[in-house]
Amino acid sequence: MRRGLSVVAAVVVVVGAALVWWSGLRPGTGTPSGGVPEGAERWVVEYVHDGDTLSLERADGGVERVRLIGVDTPEGPGASGSDEPECGADEAREALRRMAPVGAPVWAAADIEERDRYGRALLYVWTQDGTFVNRELVASGAGEAIRVGRNDTHYAALLAAQHDAQAEGLGIWGMCPEFSGGER
Repeated sequence: MRRGLSVVAAVVVVVGAALVWWSGLRPGTGTPSGGVPEGAERWVVEYVHDGDTLSLERADGGVERVRLIGVDTPEGPGASGSDEPECGADEAREALRRMAPVGAPVWAAADIEERDRYGRALLYVWTQDGTFVNRELVASGAGEAIRVGRNDTHYAALLAAQHDAQAEGLGIWGMCPEFSGGER
Protein backbone atom coordinates (compact mmCIF):
# COMPACT_ATOMS: atom_id res chain seq x y z
CA MET A 1 0.00 0.00 0.00
CA ARG A 2 2.81 2.41 0.83
CA ARG A 3 4.44 1.96 -2.61
CA GLY A 4 1.06 2.62 -4.26
CA LEU A 5 0.72 5.97 -2.47
CA SER A 6 4.22 7.11 -3.43
CA VAL A 7 3.52 6.27 -7.09
CA VAL A 8 0.28 8.27 -6.93
CA ALA A 9 2.10 11.18 -5.27
CA ALA A 10 4.81 11.11 -7.95
CA VAL A 11 2.18 11.13 -10.71
CA VAL A 12 0.41 14.09 -9.10
CA VAL A 13 3.68 16.04 -8.88
CA VAL A 14 4.61 15.30 -12.51
CA VAL A 15 1.12 16.15 -13.82
CA GLY A 16 1.04 19.34 -11.71
CA ALA A 17 4.45 20.45 -12.98
CA ALA A 18 3.38 19.75 -16.56
CA LEU A 19 0.22 21.82 -16.12
CA VAL A 20 2.18 24.71 -14.64
CA TRP A 21 4.67 24.58 -17.52
CA TRP A 22 1.91 24.24 -20.12
CA SER A 23 -0.04 27.20 -18.76
CA GLY A 24 3.02 29.46 -18.91
CA LEU A 25 3.17 29.99 -15.17
CA ARG A 26 6.76 28.89 -14.71
CA PRO A 27 8.35 29.85 -11.37
CA GLY A 28 9.18 33.55 -11.16
CA THR A 29 6.94 34.54 -14.07
CA GLY A 30 3.44 33.64 -12.92
CA THR A 31 1.20 35.01 -10.28
CA PRO A 32 2.66 36.81 -7.29
CA SER A 33 2.85 35.29 -3.85
CA GLY A 34 0.66 36.43 -0.93
CA GLY A 35 0.26 40.06 0.02
CA VAL A 36 -0.91 41.20 -3.40
CA PRO A 37 -4.60 42.10 -3.30
CA GLU A 38 -7.11 40.43 -5.54
CA GLY A 39 -7.72 42.49 -8.65
CA ALA A 40 -4.19 43.91 -8.87
CA GLU A 41 -2.95 43.89 -12.47
CA ARG A 42 0.42 42.66 -13.72
CA TRP A 43 2.76 45.28 -15.18
CA VAL A 44 6.46 45.34 -16.08
CA VAL A 45 8.84 48.06 -14.88
CA GLU A 46 10.11 50.10 -17.81
CA TYR A 47 11.93 52.93 -15.99
CA VAL A 48 12.34 54.41 -12.50
CA HIS A 49 12.25 58.21 -12.66
CA ASP A 50 12.70 58.99 -8.96
CA GLY A 51 11.73 57.61 -5.58
CA ASP A 52 7.97 57.81 -6.12
CA THR A 53 7.51 57.84 -9.91
CA LEU A 54 8.14 55.10 -12.44
CA SER A 55 7.01 54.02 -15.89
CA LEU A 56 5.19 50.71 -16.15
CA GLU A 57 4.27 48.70 -19.24
CA ARG A 58 0.79 47.16 -19.40
CA ALA A 59 0.07 43.72 -20.85
CA ASP A 60 -1.10 45.38 -24.09
CA GLY A 61 2.30 47.08 -24.52
CA GLY A 62 1.15 50.56 -23.51
CA VAL A 63 3.32 52.48 -21.06
CA GLU A 64 2.04 54.59 -18.18
CA ARG A 65 3.91 57.08 -16.05
CA VAL A 66 2.92 56.10 -12.49
CA ARG A 67 2.93 58.09 -9.26
CA LEU A 68 2.98 55.84 -6.19
CA ILE A 69 0.02 56.59 -3.93
CA GLY A 70 0.66 57.63 -0.34
CA VAL A 71 4.41 58.18 -0.43
CA ASP A 72 6.39 61.33 -1.13
CA THR A 73 10.15 61.12 -1.58
CA PRO A 74 12.67 63.96 -1.87
CA GLU A 75 12.91 65.52 -5.33
CA GLY A 76 15.82 65.16 -7.72
CA PRO A 77 17.60 68.02 -9.50
CA GLY A 78 15.36 70.32 -11.50
CA ALA A 79 12.11 69.08 -9.97
CA SER A 80 11.99 71.72 -7.25
CA GLY A 81 13.63 74.51 -9.25
CA SER A 82 17.12 73.70 -7.97
CA ASP A 83 20.08 72.17 -9.76
CA GLU A 84 20.81 70.09 -6.67
CA PRO A 85 18.77 67.10 -5.52
CA GLU A 86 17.01 67.35 -2.17
CA CYS A 87 18.58 65.41 0.69
CA GLY A 88 17.69 61.73 0.27
CA ALA A 89 16.53 61.95 -3.38
CA ASP A 90 19.26 59.72 -4.77
CA GLU A 91 18.78 57.16 -2.00
CA ALA A 92 14.99 57.09 -2.57
CA ARG A 93 15.41 56.51 -6.33
CA GLU A 94 17.90 53.70 -5.66
CA ALA A 95 15.57 52.11 -3.08
CA LEU A 96 12.78 52.00 -5.67
CA ARG A 97 15.17 50.68 -8.34
CA ARG A 98 16.23 47.85 -6.01
CA MET A 99 12.62 46.84 -5.31
CA ALA A 100 11.36 47.39 -8.85
CA PRO A 101 14.24 46.99 -11.30
CA VAL A 102 13.72 47.55 -15.01
CA GLY A 103 12.16 44.46 -16.59
CA ALA A 104 10.70 43.12 -13.33
CA PRO A 105 7.04 42.17 -13.09
CA VAL A 106 5.00 44.11 -10.53
CA TRP A 107 1.34 44.16 -9.58
CA ALA A 108 -0.56 47.41 -9.23
CA ALA A 109 -3.96 48.59 -8.07
CA ALA A 110 -5.68 51.95 -8.17
CA ASP A 111 -7.71 53.55 -5.41
CA ILE A 112 -10.53 56.10 -5.82
CA GLU A 113 -8.82 58.73 -8.00
CA GLU A 114 -7.04 57.19 -10.97
CA ARG A 115 -4.86 60.14 -12.07
CA ASP A 116 -3.07 63.11 -10.57
CA ARG A 117 -3.12 66.66 -11.93
CA TYR A 118 -0.14 65.83 -14.18
CA GLY A 119 -1.95 62.93 -15.83
CA ARG A 120 0.10 60.23 -14.11
CA ALA A 121 -1.66 57.02 -13.08
CA LEU A 122 -1.98 56.80 -9.29
CA LEU A 123 -1.22 53.26 -8.13
CA TYR A 124 -0.25 51.06 -5.22
CA VAL A 125 2.48 48.60 -6.33
CA TRP A 126 3.61 45.15 -5.13
CA THR A 127 6.63 43.11 -6.17
CA GLN A 128 6.68 39.49 -7.36
CA ASP A 129 7.20 38.27 -3.77
CA GLY A 130 4.29 40.34 -2.41
CA THR A 131 6.29 43.26 -0.98
CA PHE A 132 4.10 46.40 -0.83
CA VAL A 133 6.46 48.89 -2.48
CA ASN A 134 4.69 52.07 -1.31
CA ARG A 135 4.84 50.95 2.33
CA GLU A 136 8.39 49.63 2.11
CA LEU A 137 9.65 53.00 0.82
CA VAL A 138 8.08 54.76 3.82
CA ALA A 139 9.18 52.04 6.29
CA SER A 140 12.80 52.34 5.13
CA GLY A 141 12.80 56.11 5.52
CA ALA A 142 13.10 56.76 1.77
CA GLY A 143 10.00 58.96 1.92
CA GLU A 144 7.12 60.14 4.03
CA ALA A 145 3.47 59.11 4.11
CA ILE A 146 1.06 61.50 2.46
CA ARG A 147 -2.63 61.47 1.73
CA VAL A 148 -3.18 61.79 -2.02
CA GLY A 149 -6.65 63.20 -2.62
CA ARG A 150 -9.30 60.67 -1.59
CA ASN A 151 -6.85 57.77 -2.11
CA ASP A 152 -6.43 56.63 1.47
CA THR A 153 -7.02 52.86 1.48
CA HIS A 154 -3.51 52.20 2.86
CA TYR A 155 -2.84 55.57 4.50
CA ALA A 156 -3.03 54.28 8.09
CA ALA A 157 -0.44 51.56 7.34
CA LEU A 158 1.81 54.06 5.57
CA LEU A 159 1.56 56.52 8.46
CA ALA A 160 2.37 53.80 11.00
CA ALA A 161 5.42 52.81 8.90
CA GLN A 162 6.52 56.46 8.87
CA HIS A 163 6.25 56.76 12.65
CA ASP A 164 8.43 53.64 13.05
CA ALA A 165 11.02 54.98 10.56
CA GLN A 166 11.08 58.33 12.36
CA ALA A 167 11.52 56.69 15.76
CA GLU A 168 14.45 54.66 14.42
CA GLY A 169 15.99 57.61 12.53
CA LEU A 170 15.94 55.70 9.24
CA GLY A 171 16.70 57.29 5.88
CA ILE A 172 15.59 60.89 5.57
CA TRP A 173 14.61 60.97 9.25
CA GLY A 174 18.23 60.45 10.31
CA MET A 175 20.28 62.04 7.54
CA CYS A 176 18.33 65.09 6.37
CA PRO A 177 18.12 68.17 8.61
CA GLU A 178 14.82 69.26 7.05
CA PHE A 179 13.22 65.98 8.17
CA SER A 180 14.97 65.39 11.50
CA GLY A 181 12.63 67.77 13.32
CA GLY A 182 9.81 65.21 13.17
CA GLU A 183 6.68 65.13 11.03
CA ARG A 184 6.42 67.75 8.33
